[in-house]
Formats: sequence, C-alpha cells, structure tokens
Amino acid sequence: QVSAYLRQCSRSRNLLPAPFKWRAANAEDTGLRWQGFMLRAEGMPPQVVLRCAVPSGSANAFQSLNHEIEKQQEALRELQKIRASLEMRVEERTRDLQASNADLQHTVETLKKTQNQLVHAEKMASLGGLVAGISHEINTPIGVGVTSASNLEEEIAKLRSAFEDGSMKRSTLERFIGHGTQASTILLTNLRRAAELISSFKQVAVDQSSDEWRTLDLHSYVDEILTSLQPKWKRTSIQVVNACDAGLNIHTHPGAIYQVISNLILNSLVHAFEPDQPGEIRIIAERRDDAIRLMYRDDGKGIPAEHIDRIFDPFFTTKRGAGGSGLGLHIVYNLVTGTLKGAITSGNNTPHGAAFDIVFPDYLEENKQCA
Repeated sequence: QVSAYLRQCSRSRNLLPAPFKWRAANAEDTGLRWQGFMLRAEGMPPQVVLRCAVPSGSANAFQSLNHEIEKQQEALRELQKIRASLEMRVEERTRDLQASNADLQHTVETLKKTQNQLVHAEKMASLGGLVAGISHEINTPIGVGVTSASNLEEEIAKLRSAFEDGSMKRSTLERFIGHGTQASTILLTNLRRAAELISSFKQVAVDQSSDEWRTLDLHSYVDEILTSLQPKWKRTSIQVVNACDAGLNIHTHPGAIYQVISNLILNSLVHAFEPDQPGEIRIIAERRDDAIRLMYRDDGKGIPAEHIDRIFDPFFTTKRGAGGSGLGLHIVYNLVTGTLKGAITSGNNTPHGAAFDIVFPDYLEENKQCA
C-alpha cells in the first residue's frame, strides 16, 4: 500500500503525501509527517525522495534517513553548480575553438593562394625559359640563312657586273648556277628549320596559356614538346627518345601534357645525370582499353629509397641551390590527378634510373558521342 501510494504521488505535481502511521518492529505505532520532492538528474529516471519527521518525544529512528536526504539535496545543488560551471567553460572553449578554427581556415586559404601563385610563377618561369631557349635555337638557322643569302647576293652582283661589261663567260654562268643552287638549298633548309621551331613554340605556348581541350596525335605532340625543349640538353650527351605509339589520337588537355612531360624531363636533367654523363630518357605511350598509359624512363641515378614517398611534396628538393625549386614533380602530380583525372606512380627503373607511370582517361570516344 505504501509503494502504491508513493507511485501515485510520483505521478502528481503535488508531492505532499498525507500523514499515516508506521508500525515499528516493537509493534508501537509512530505518527509521521512526510515531505516529498522529486530528483530529476539529466539522463536518469526521476526519483521520489520523502522526508519524514517524528513527533516530539518519539524515537529518532529516521534521523539517519533525514540526514541522508539532506546530503542528497546538497549534492544535487553542488551538481547543479558544477554543471553550470562546466556549461560556461564549454561555451568559452567553444568560442575559443571557433576563433582558432577561423584563423586556421584563413591560414589554409592563404597558403593555398600562395601555393597557386608559386605554381603559376613556376609555370610562367618555364614558359620564359622556353622562350629564351627557342630564341637561341632560332638564331642558328636564321644566322646561317642570312649568311647564305648574303653570299647569293654577292654572286648575283658578280654575274650582273660580268653581264654589263660583256665579260660573262659560260664558266661564269655555270659557277653562278652552282653557287646559287647551294645557297638556295642552305637557305631553304634553315628557313624550314626556323619555321618548325616557331610552329612548335607557338602551339606549345598557346597550350600552356589556355585551358582548352582538343584532340591531338600524342606522338606528334611529344615531338613538338621535345623540339621546344631541345636547347635544354643540346650540349649534353643525353638522348631523349619519343617511343609513343604512332597515330595515338587522344582528346585531352595539351597544356597539362606539356607541363607533365617537360617537368619530368627537366627533373631528370637536374637530378638524374652528372655533368657530361651520357644517358637516355625514353617516353612511351600506349592505349589501354579506354585509358592512356604514359611511361617515363631515364637511366640516371634513380630515386633514393628515403625520398620516394616525398618526391611529390611541394618544395621538396635535394638541389635547392642548383636549379631545383621543389615544385616540378608537385605540379606533375596535381596536373595528372586533377586536370587529367588520372594517377601517377614513381619508382626506380631496372637496372638503374627513375620510372614514372601515368594513367589517365582517354576522352576521345566520349567527345565523339557528345559531338
């Protein structure tokens, strides 16, 4: 009956049970006065606590219970204070973390902007080096052409003089024809060479400064890239071989292809070979189902085992003061995984040298369907 009564009280907002008698073990009836309240600790079921007071002169059998209730009330008040304090500290810490997070986010954005600026600067520096190299390379055929044209001009002046004073002989004309034929052959050969250099530079420069995709013959395009970069290894004993499959037409981002191949070649020239050391760089490309596999190999010193996991990290270089910026292979990785939506792996060639394997989708068939 007591349990049922207390349960009824616990369901009521008014927790003031009516007085009733308690029969103690000595069979004496003790009149009691009760007070009740409910403890609601968060995450715990509500508990009903009753305070009982005995009349004056009766046994104090319930004093220990009253004392325990007072302790629970005090503990509850302390718990509420601690909870309030913790909530305040959590709010303060949350505000501090939000402020720190905002500062960190701003720092990350600043670093990304700085990195993009550095990558763009590296790209422009590469284009500037290409311009300087092509300008120097063009000087040779143009210089030879100018010399040949000057000789031809002298021969024409001699022939005109002989014709005007009536001293021209058959041998004079035969000599002029021989010299003229030789000069025109030299002139035409060198002008064609200059035109090829200009054409390669024009296409590569446009591709580097443009984000447009187009369909190209990868073998021919690699030839254009090697032509534009040839001044970089012209005075070395290094051979660069284009072993891409002939007629390999792909729809891709030509600027990214140029940056990938040129940075890999420049990386080999800086890191793989000692001065005057002979060597070979080989570029291989083939179609694998709906993807293109581009394989780059050199027979230089290879990549130290402790550096393989870091070579794509920005600003990592072992030749900081010898032409290494630490951005070349980082640019390669970003272009392959970002622009080309592909993957790149690195390792060491057999028996020696570095090896890079690049796989990226061929969008040629997809482009045809869209068209």
